[in-house]
Amino acid sequence: MSKFKLVTAGGTFDRFHKGHRKLLQTAFKTSDKVIVGITSNEFANSKILKALPLILRKQEVQDFLFKHKLTKRAEIVEISDMFGTLNKPTQIEAMIVTSETKPNALKVNNWRQANNLPILQIEETELELAQDGQPISSTRIRRGEINREGVVWSRHKIWGKLPKSLRPTLRQPLGPIINLTKDLVLSENLVFSVGDVSTVALIEAGIQPNIAVVDLFVQRKRRYNSLAELNIESSFKTYEISNPRGELTKESVLTIAKTIQQLHTRSSNYVIHVVDGEEDLLTLPIILFAPLGSIVYYGQPPMDSNPSGMVVVKTTEDLKEKIFRLLHRFE
Repeated sequence: MSKFKLVTAGGTFDRFHKGHRKLLQTAFKTSDKVIVGITSNEFANSKILKALPLILRKQEVQDFLFKHKLTKRAEIVEISDMFGTLNKPTQIEAMIVTSETKPNALKVNNWRQANNLPILQIEETELELAQDGQPISSTRIRRGEINREGVVWSRHKIWGKLPKSLRPTLRQPLGPIINLTKDLVLSENLVFSVGDVSTVALIEAGIQPNIAVVDLFVQRKRRYNSLAELNIESSFKTYEISNPRGELTKESVLTIAKTIQQLHTRSSNYVIHVVDGEEDLLTLPIILFAPLGSIVYYGQPPMDSNPSGMVVVKTTEDLKEKIFRLLHRFE
């Protein structure tokens, strides 16, 4: 017999992850029925990195409920603030929360008490932790730090020498090839450029990359003598790294990870200058660590049936998983 007849559990439920599963599993173990509150698009997108539309977030919750035969015990409601349906008389007996959402539950109870409504019990479940011991959250997934199961990209060996078996795969563009001058469009998302030609093309089009990775060479021939010749503004914070041809060094990979993390707390733009070696393979860790929805541009030389131009890639969860698997194969 369940402890309660009716409880509620609420959240954004964006990029439905391991922590969301645990929250709902706890709710259904505790109660006969559960009201699942999912934040509205307006409430969810008050954050810098946008959540998926409500219709997609709701579908992922419904899929979970259906898979575990819980649909008949659940009611899904849209909520536009932390109260949801709790700012009026209700048959709900308890709120299922984590340590992160408990403060809001306390605020709800304080409001109910002040308005002569019975307070609700608060049942707290432990947060699900990622591999670094920090909580799994939709924000961290959107930032590109982890996946939905709590895998932390930067805690794995994703550097080394490029194996010959991977070369044919990496010769293929990771996205569409666009015209350097005609197809560039302004984006409200973060923008990354890898390669000198790509960086110059973006800047000339009025697009300042948030992070540019350059080496002053084009097709392995020295073309530029300084960053100033690339029209990179002096305000860009510069990191210098070494990354020999045909490999990814630990230093270069972790520098990229660190620099991308800084984008969340500082308003600076950055340039990563490869002073020894090549920047080509650095496209891979850029995609892996970039926030979801970021745009990555890199140069594509003429090869096989592919014309030359600039490849444009939008970072997605599926693409990150693909890149992660490829990097695991580096020797």
